[in-house]
Amino acid sequence: MRDYVTYYDEREHIACTSRFVETRESIDRFNGALYGAIMADAYAVGYEDKPNFKEYRIEKNYKVRKIARRQTFASNLLGGGRFHLKPGQVHYHSEWALVQHHALLNRKEFDEEEVAMEYALWARSNPPGMPDHIKRVLDVGDNCFDRKKFAKRMRRNAKNFNSNRVDIEVLIRQIPLAQMYRLSDIYTLMHLSERDTKLTHRHPMMIDAAKMFVIAIQMLLIGRDVSTVMNSIHAISRELNIHPLVHYLIDICANSYQYDFKNLPEEYKDDQPENLEKFGFEFHCAFIAIHYGHSYNPLDSIERAIKRSEDSPSLRTSLTGALAGAFHGISKLSGKWYVRMKRAPIRNRRVKALEFLRGETGARLSHRLRLCSARHWLQQSLRRQKMPIPEHFKIPYTFFNRDEQTYDDAEMPYPRNYVRYKFRPRYIRDDDDYAEPPPKPLIVHVYRTERDKAYARGEGGKWNA
Repeated sequence: MRDYVTYYDEREHIACTSRFVETRESIDRFNGALYGAIMADAYAVGYEDKPNFKEYRIEKNYKVRKIARRQTFASNLLGGGRFHLKPGQVHYHSEWALVQHHALLNRKEFDEEEVAMEYALWARSNPPGMPDHIKRVLDVGDNCFDRKKFAKRMRRNAKNFNSNRVDIEVLIRQIPLAQMYRLSDIYTLMHLSERDTKLTHRHPMMIDAAKMFVIAIQMLLIGRDVSTVMNSIHAISRELNIHPLVHYLIDICANSYQYDFKNLPEEYKDDQPENLEKFGFEFHCAFIAIHYGHSYNPLDSIERAIKRSEDSPSLRTSLTGALAGAFHGISKLSGKWYVRMKRAPIRNRRVKALEFLRGETGARLSHRLRLCSARHWLQQSLRRQKMPIPEHFKIPYTFFNRDEQTYDDAEMPYPRNYVRYKFRPRYIRDDDDYAEPPPKPLIVHVYRTERDKAYARGEGGKWNA
């Protein structure tokens, strides 16, 4: 379908990353990728389950058109939707990307076990809009305290319950990976993306689509132009022999063709996963935004994504906002959206999904995220039970003293509002750091009168004589 041969110049990409210099424009693009996805999702909340975007906003009479002009795309966020969210709140897929960001901040690298633990504990807060099959995958049980078991059980659930589905929300959580590893080679980035995707989805089409999206975000972050990004993605999808249907979708996006699910080629109709029609349409909408993203305002790109939607525009709008934000930067997005999201109520105190928009510096932000993360919550739970904390649950400001079986203060200063805990557990095994369960406490009965004591001893008959 391609009229000319696409190519990927690996030397040019390595040279571009090696001579990369952090500038104000690069920081603007770095923030625009994740912020663009979140703010576009918050904007699309008000248009959930709307049959027609045009009829809802700009038709009927002059009064409606006047309201539409007052509530332009740079106005305050509307909120609402089927989950009755407040203005500035987001759906579960945007929170999922933020949880991924938290896990990367905790370890300063991609740790599969850390990511799985954050996913599982976040899923218990009942995020708005999460499908049932995703809940079953992220449900690792209430008795899981071993850090390695989180990833093991999650992979097992994905194999049993989610082996034949493709969900577009997996692409959104690849944005933090592209941000942290934006100066790495594409093969390292694709390997990390595959490990993250296999935690919840096992279909090869979903894995390859996540690889292509994370490469697109990375190239936009380091300042590559639109034609180079599309040519590179198309060439990589051809050379690496990825899933043929993903290559077919990228070929359509590279040529700006209209996606038609009913007229797929015969060789692509075998072993089709569920939700393929919805995934292909949203994938096409997101990558088409790269074509007109360099010539249109990013707000217009978000508007077009909503106009092309039928019932639920939040997913494709988030992808469009991420690509447009990574290309234009956060400065081209609406400042009123930014202010409105800063004032939005936080849905989940443990996740603090909108903490990125609070104007925190990098150091304070990492401290605050570390304190409100799931690992800190697990430490408090174990301390209440008088149990020693395993080493993989420790925060980096303490270290475990094996001689005294206590947690001592480290030389690194504590962040603000951090409460220091020391305890000396009574029962310690020699083979590991887990404590034996303490003995059951003696039941002490409090009797009001001597008659109650006699009845308790079985001598209540004399009181009845």
